Amino acid sequence: RLRLYERLGASAADALLPPTPVDLGPAAGSLAGRLLEGLPRSRGRGSNNWVVSGSRTASGRPLLANDPHLLAQQPAAWFELHLRAPGYEARGVAFPFAPGIGVGTTSHHAWGVTNVSGDIQDLYVERLNDTGTAAEFDGTWEPLEVRSETIEVRGGRAVTFDVRESRHGPILETATVGVGGTEFVPIDGTFALRWAAADGLLEPSSLVDLVRATSFEEFRQALRGLSCPGQNVVYADIEGTIGYQCTGRFPIRRTGEGSAPVPGWTSEHEWDGYVPFDELPWSKDPGSGFIVTANNRIHDEDYPHLIGLDFHTPYRARRIAHLLSSNDGVSVADCGSIQVDTVSLPAQRLLPHLVSIDSTNDEGAEALERLRRWDGDLRADSWEAAVYEVWLGEIAARALGAEDDPETFAAYFSSREAFVCSALPAMLESRRPPPVGGSWDEILAGGLAAALRLLEERLGDERTAWRWGALHRVRFAHPLARMPGLGPMFVAGEHELGGDEQTVLQAGFDAHLGFDALVIPSWRVVVDLADLDASRAVLTTGQSGNPSSPHWNDQSALWAAGELRECPFSRPAVEAASERSMLLVPG
Repeated sequence: RLRLYERLGASAADALLPPTPVDLGPAAGSLAGRLLEGLPRSRGRGSNNWVVSGSRTASGRPLLANDPHLLAQQPAAWFELHLRAPGYEARGVAFPFAPGIGVGTTSHHAWGVTNVSGDIQDLYVERLNDTGTAAEFDGTWEPLEVRSETIEVRGGRAVTFDVRESRHGPILETATVGVGGTEFVPIDGTFALRWAAADGLLEPSSLVDLVRATSFEEFRQALRGLSCPGQNVVYADIEGTIGYQCTGRFPIRRTGEGSAPVPGWTSEHEWDGYVPFDELPWSKDPGSGFIVTANNRIHDEDYPHLIGLDFHTPYRARRIAHLLSSNDGVSVADCGSIQVDTVSLPAQRLLPHLVSIDSTNDEGAEALERLRRWDGDLRADSWEAAVYEVWLGEIAARALGAEDDPETFAAYFSSREAFVCSALPAMLESRRPPPVGGSWDEILAGGLAAALRLLEERLGDERTAWRWGALHRVRFAHPLARMPGLGPMFVAGEHELGGDEQTVLQAGFDAHLGFDALVIPSWRVVVDLADLDASRAVLTTGQSGNPSSPHWNDQSALWAAGELRECPFSRPAVEAASERSMLLVPG
């Protein structure tokens, strides 16, 4: 924001970073200097989950669907497992280091999660004494805590350094800047980071309590121990209950919204604890018959606490809700289809304005005519989707003066959400002039011509063969794939992909790096509470991180095709589906 203010002025900067829509909550917070510019920018990371009451399903029992969105990687982010012990049985996924199943199913209930996108950290500007050993607070000097940290370096000397902490948290000495955080720079100023997660993440026993719950009320009690990160947890059980609970530790700030660094030398900006669990948003058996979360704002305007500022736009949640509300007999297959839906609501909003121009050549006229008939579906095989996505980038470059200030453009447009979903439609609908001058007709026409040239360079002069998936691919590569000569062996799959960061099928990309999908559904699951053995799921690649294993990428083709595989739960179904078993006998 500061760069945009300096480059374009306050009015244009406000237009490019407008308040989020009413159903999203407060406007996004401003950035503060190079430190905050260096923080990783959103590439569409999020998740989808929903639960449907039996009153709206084909089976008469609830359905639960979840697809957490994470960076494309190999090995897969999750490990699937089915754990049985006295008083405990659950099937689901966990991170390799986790003390239990994070998203799962029991014989009684199932649950799924998405990120709340809450604001759980603040930067404090500290005033230190001349020796840098104490920080001012309400007129007194408080000594900093100093501890020594040692990092062992394989094949080299250990690195030892001191960490200084004020009452607010560690003093930040350097920051990573650039795309991917490739450069370390000293921080100009003395900032301390207050982070809610530093007060504890979760109680490991809570993951066991989630499984052992026998009602939504007991399940909510177990969620009290899951403090950070904040999650939107949806729930469904065999008795027909569906529910939602927001979890997390969200600070109660004395003043302000935490959108910019605040003075650390006064108590005016301290935290007065956290929002009590009983005051966090929750819901049980709503009249709509379903609950949807997709990293969107999850509370009403009159909610008394600040949960966050940077919620994702509501388009994924709106699309899911529309598809569910138009179907009174939702099935497992229906939920699987929704998970890979690629219709873009932002595209449908923008298209009437984009195609209102005239083209000065036949190629542009043909493209405009095809786009006028397009439904906004970003399918991998779509010609129109390819033109639309490339055109957006060219429009942004011209509207923001990318040639004159490429760094500001890259910092702003690497995450396209603010421009594509808020700034551009608002400016086109109000006919507000472009931030760098000129007319929108000139920018749109010039951008279209440039987009067609770029597509010809990338995909060839046979225009009828252009398709979005040829530009927009996902690659599942092991870290060892970077080693010379090892690349092909350690790539678990490369696939064309539809969608983008605003479609239910999450396929976010960094516009500064190109069109390859970076953030994708890391696991897709649909749980049928009428018949747990009818549940379906799929990983991105496979269970194994070993290229020689048959399970290295045996799910990759299914995932890319938008399909799900059987996900048995009962003992007979598991035994019927098992390929082999191993019995470990102690002693």
